Amino acid sequence: GNLYSTLGKYEKAIDYFERAKKLNPQDSNLLFNIALNFFNNIMYRDAIENSLISIKINPNNFQSYNLLGSCYQNMDMIQEAINCFETCIKLKPKYYTAYFNYGVLCLKNGRVSHAVLLLDKAKELGCNYAELNYYISTAKYNNLDGIGQNLKEFLLVFENNKHNPHFLS
Repeated sequence: GNLYSTLGKYEKAIDYFERAKKLNPQDSNLLFNIALNFFNNIMYRDAIENSLISIKINPNNFQSYNLLGSCYQNMDMIQEAINCFETCIKLKPKYYTAYFNYGVLCLKNGRVSHAVLLLDKAKELGCNYAELNYYISTAKYNNLDGIGQNLKEFLLVFENNKHNPHFLS
């Protein structure tokens, strides 16, 4: 299942993970992997279902909360996503992926000041996602005082990434 997941063959990965689930139906990490592959295959309802089962089996499975938050975010269930990211951060305070995901959610939903704090924390914790600096500079630029204070930084990040379609968008 992991091999097919790495290769981007999510349906095959799910098939193998489902076979493994028959052998060990109470494995929270296995259910997380099933949920992750449903998520990657843009099947959010199935990803939510498996994330919730994973959490029921292991209420401390922080990765399942983070994934569940991402599912809810993609389904425009904003408060549910916030709750999941906050729970994930409580369970694993140094998990930069949750700070990053929560920061992007805040940025896209007008909570710019909070987004800056979360994205800066993700960076402080070692997050190395290519788009992190873009989101940080965007959040700072969009903050109330951001235009005057952060325009040069924003333009520098843009200039350094001008060939990346995501940044151009």
